[in-house]
Amino acid sequence: MPSHRTKQCALSLLLLPLLIYFAAFPLISSSITTLLLNQKKNQIELYLIHRGEALQEMIKQQLTALHFDCNNEDWQIIRNPHFYNRYIRFMSVETKEGKQCSTLG
Repeated sequence: MPSHRTKQCALSLLLLPLLIYFAAFPLISSSITTLLLNQKKNQIELYLIHRGEALQEMIKQQLTALHFDCNNEDWQIIRNPHFYNRYIRFMSVETKEGKQCSTLG
């Protein structure tokens, strides 16, 4: 009989962590999921803030440098890799006379 009792204890000790895990999983998973979602949301918000600041700074630099007459300087500014990046892919200037210059050519 002691042998049978020992097997039951060993089996109980092996299964007890699994039972605790499966019982606690719904409680743990919802809090972990909430934590991960909040972290990702904060990361995205921070990225958007930095992106907005970078765009504002680039636009201010371009506006002060452009002459808005599509001369060679305007072409160089429009096609400057610092301004033509993953945030700004298209930019166009049209003068009063109808002359146009853009990143497309």
